[in-house]
Amino acid sequence: MSIPVDLQKNSSVGDASLRHAFIALHIVGGQVGLPIILLTWAFSKRVVRHPTLVNLWIAFIVYSVSYCIILYSGQGDAATTSYSNICLVQSAMIYGAPPMSAVAGLLVIWQTFQEPSFSTTPTKWPNSVKIFLVLPYLVFLIFAFTAGILGMLHPERIYNLNGLYCSLHSANFSHYVVPIFCVTVMSMMVILEVILVVRYYRMWAHTSRVFPLASRRTSPSLLLRVLLFDVYSVVVFSVAVFFLSDFQTHWPYMIQASVPLTAVAVFGSQADLFRAWCFWRPANTSSQNLLNSGSSTLHLTRIQSCNSFVP
Repeated sequence: MSIPVDLQKNSSVGDASLRHAFIALHIVGGQVGLPIILLTWAFSKRVVRHPTLVNLWIAFIVYSVSYCIILYSGQGDAATTSYSNICLVQSAMIYGAPPMSAVAGLLVIWQTFQEPSFSTTPTKWPNSVKIFLVLPYLVFLIFAFTAGILGMLHPERIYNLNGLYCSLHSANFSHYVVPIFCVTVMSMMVILEVILVVRYYRMWAHTSRVFPLASRRTSPSLLLRVLLFDVYSVVVFSVAVFFLSDFQTHWPYMIQASVPLTAVAVFGSQADLFRAWCFWRPANTSSQNLLNSGSSTLHLTRIQSCNSFVP
């Protein structure tokens, strides 16, 4: 089977060192770190999160597993141009998982935009939240089903050429449809994030004018988290542009694989999670500490989200 020149250059990114780092990032972040956070939320009464944020964690777990399927099948040692059913399944999933993650991230921001209180009380969840929980998986099914159909119609276009994962080499779908969809969703996220930051600043300024003696110190941790995700959003956006232009280099793949681990670093470094993990310590039930903890979590989940969209 002959390999086009424009696809041959992709194989250069899949050397052994890159492959090991790529897989390690996915496993540590999406298959160890995020499941620990998810299980902590499920079994600890100390940890409360909005369901759209929990849905984002689940989306990242699926996203991470999608890129490791060929590894778990025992076929991920090197690049290959041979077709297999495992390759077909993985190629379908990797074109469904990034759009799913992007939509899940957008819905976190949109829910925050529509509901500033970001209530975590189940009795206050509107019907729109239930729709938001299903929508990312519908997007996943649409893109995965489309990629699967294209793969079955053109099995010669499915192979693991870069040595990292199997993909569908269809110019229109893989190079344009999926990246453009994710770039569009990401652009909407950035716009909403800017609006939310402006809203937060105006609220802070209004409070300063109305209550001039009130403390106006902003949490350094909050500022660091907001800055981290704003910068990371721009970086991930740039990665999508690189894939749209078909420019191949190592770093976009590493950024792609680091998304779940970044989510662990941001969402797994909150005080209530640490208190839940340190279960042997007595809980601090003072009203002031609970208020501060809730406020910190509220602002974090209100302003930030994480997603990825590199096919």
